[in-house]
Amino acid sequence: MQNDILFGILLTLLTNKKCTARELATKYEMSVRTIYRYLDTLNQAGVPLISYAGANGGIAIADNFKVDKTYFSEQEYNKIISALGAFQQDDNQLIIDKFKALSQQQEVQYTLQSDTLFVDAPLTESMKNKTSVFSDAVYNKKICEITYHSRKGEVTTRKILPHAITIREGQWYVYAFCQKRKAFRLFKLSRVYSVVLSDETFERLPLPDKNEIFASYENLQRISLAISVKDKCRLDVEEWLGIENVTKSGDEYFAITKQYLSDELISKLLSFGDGINILAPQQVKEAVKQKLLSALKNYE
Repeated sequence: MQNDILFGILLTLLTNKKCTARELATKYEMSVRTIYRYLDTLNQAGVPLISYAGANGGIAIADNFKVDKTYFSEQEYNKIISALGAFQQDDNQLIIDKFKALSQQQEVQYTLQSDTLFVDAPLTESMKNKTSVFSDAVYNKKICEITYHSRKGEVTTRKILPHAITIREGQWYVYAFCQKRKAFRLFKLSRVYSVVLSDETFERLPLPDKNEIFASYENLQRISLAISVKDKCRLDVEEWLGIENVTKSGDEYFAITKQYLSDELISKLLSFGDGINILAPQQVKEAVKQKLLSALKNYE
């Protein structure tokens, strides 16, 4: 989530000539103090930010960023432009034009770097291979054949037309048209057992409304999670939920946040060990308790 916001702020500053911290805070629903932390991270990563004082002041990216601070190779630019073009949003054309302009200003002999853009999602060798194959499939419009294990335990082999790769709540997905279901589907990469890139190409299809893309995800129950946090675990929880959502009361720290009730949430809570205590809701407390009891049986 943190790096999604970092990239979003970068694109906002590329799209707009100037933007205030308050405007960014409103757009990303966080405090001005947190926005300044993100801006400082961008600055440390090499993005040349300029701050203008006064009534018409704000934050902008230095003009020389277009030439001197390019982050992607020509192929990577094309992939980004292709992915942005697949999602029809109001601001996308402005962003696409920016990336096209940056791409066209490159010098052929210039060695470009992409290791300044980080995504907070651990990738095994298997996941790296799968993301690489799907990335090529999206860019080159190649049909893939996958073996997929659903959450219900069903194992199917199907051909899909990958249109985009996305990350949500730290999990990687490929958004593709499924020839078996005759509809667009989100396929979780961790559930893709195998993928084969074919030589067969496809024409990109019109995508559904952006609000429908994660419709199945949004159907998950949304709960208000309340936890107490021990000091030894506070920094880790702040990294997860954002520093603005962790508050101190007396000698204790507390966090209250809206979350989707999912296996990923339970696993995340378990990863903090005894560093947190779940206060509410009761169903989450029970789910974590049952997971712990089940794990304990393995060591009896």
